[in-house]
Amino acid sequence: MFDLAKGFTNFNHGSFGAVAKKVKARQNELHLLAEARPDRWFRETIYTLSKESRTRVASMIEASVDDVVLVENASTAINAILRGRLQKGDKVLRFSNTYNMCIETFKWLGVEQVVVDINFPVVDDKTLIDDFSKAMEANPDIKLCLFCHIASFPTIIEPVEAFTAIAKSVNKDCIVLIDGAHAPGQLNLNMEELSDLGVDYYTGNLHKWCYTPKGCAFMWTADRSGNKDYEGLAPTVISSTGMTSYADRFAYVILLYYCSSFLFLLFVMSLPRFPRRLTIIPITQLIINRHKTRTCYAYRYTGTRDYTAFCAIPAALDFCNELGGHSTIFKRNHDLIIAGAKICVERWGTFMLCPEASYGVMADIVLPSNDYEKVLKVVKRLEDDDDTYFLAKEYTVGGETRIISRISANLYLELSDFTTLAEKVLQYLEDAA
Repeated sequence: MFDLAKGFTNFNHGSFGAVAKKVKARQNELHLLAEARPDRWFRETIYTLSKESRTRVASMIEASVDDVVLVENASTAINAILRGRLQKGDKVLRFSNTYNMCIETFKWLGVEQVVVDINFPVVDDKTLIDDFSKAMEANPDIKLCLFCHIASFPTIIEPVEAFTAIAKSVNKDCIVLIDGAHAPGQLNLNMEELSDLGVDYYTGNLHKWCYTPKGCAFMWTADRSGNKDYEGLAPTVISSTGMTSYADRFAYVILLYYCSSFLFLLFVMSLPRFPRRLTIIPITQLIINRHKTRTCYAYRYTGTRDYTAFCAIPAALDFCNELGGHSTIFKRNHDLIIAGAKICVERWGTFMLCPEASYGVMADIVLPSNDYEKVLKVVKRLEDDDDTYFLAKEYTVGGETRIISRISANLYLELSDFTTLAEKVLQYLEDAA
C-alpha cells in the first residue's frame, strides 16, 4: 500500500508520515496535468480542485468550508496565527512538552511564556487539569493558550476540552489555539463542538495519519461575532493576489449589487403586506463574510509552487474509506501500538510514560539503559544493519534523566516487528557494552 523500501521497518511514522500508493498515483496525474497546461492549472484548475479538497476536509472535521483553509503543515498555520495575533510582551501559556516550533516562534515574537510542567509518567488527566487550572488562575491576563491535541514528544492525548473551558472561565477574551498536528485520522474531530467550547483556532496535518502527500494540512478559524478571529490572518507568504479576491478587484460591481438590492428592499418594505418583524442581516455580518472570503482567497494562492498535495486530498480520504474509514484504521493501529509497546517494556523491564487511554497510535517507552552514547550506537546499528528507524531521546522521567523512544504503529507494521525490535535492542546493547 506504500512505497517504503523493501525490508525497511519504520517505527517513526509520526514524524513525516507516508503517502499511500494510490494517492501518490493521483498526485502524479496532477503533476502531468499541471505541466501540460500551466496557465490553466494555476489560473483555474487549482481553485476548483482545492475547493473540493477543502469541502472534504470540512466535512471530516464537522466545520463550515468557509472556515477552513489549506496550508503546508500545522507549523505554517501556527506561525500565521501567532504572528497575526500576538505582540511583543504578550503573555502566553503552554505545556512543557509543546512542539519546539511553537516555542521557537514564541521566542522570536518576544512574548512571555508561562509553562505548565507535565511530570512523566502521567497517571491520569486530573493532574494535568489541576495544574493547568492553577496556572491559569495565577495568570488571568494570559493573551493566548496553546494546547496540543496529541502532543508530539512525549506523546499524550491532552484533555483540550477541559483546558479550554477553564481558560475561558478565567479570561473569556483569552485566545485558544489547538495544535492538532497528529489528530486528523486518529481522533474524531468536531469543530462545531470545539467552537461552542470557545476554541478559536485549530490546525492539523493530513500527511501523517490521513496518508496525503507531504506538505498538506488545514487551518480552521472559529466564526465569532465581531470577527476578531479573522483579523490579521494573512498567510506567511502574501502573493501577487494579496488579500484580495476576484470580487475585490471588481468592487464597483459589488457596490452596484448592494445598492440595487437596498433600493429593492426599500421598495418591498413599502408594500402594505410587508412583514414588519423581518430579521435583516446586519452590515457587520456582511463585513465578517467579506473578511472570511478575503482570508480564504489569500490562502488559496501563495505563489508559484506545487499545489498537487492539496488537490490529492480527496484521493487520500477515499483510500482511508476503502479500508473502513479512520475509526477502523485507528483501532487497528491503536491496538497494535499498545500490544507492541507492552512487548518492549515487559522484555526490557521498563514502562510506558502514560496510561493506554492517553495514547493514540504512538507511545513512549523507556529504554533499558541510561547510557545515551551506547543507545545512539544501537540506533545507528538498527539503521545500518537492519534498515530499521527507531527514535531515542533523553527526557526527564520521575525526576531523573531517562532515555525514551516514541514508537508509532501503522498499516505496514505487524506485532512481530515489535517483538524483533525488543530483542534486537537488548542484543545490541549487550554488544555495545
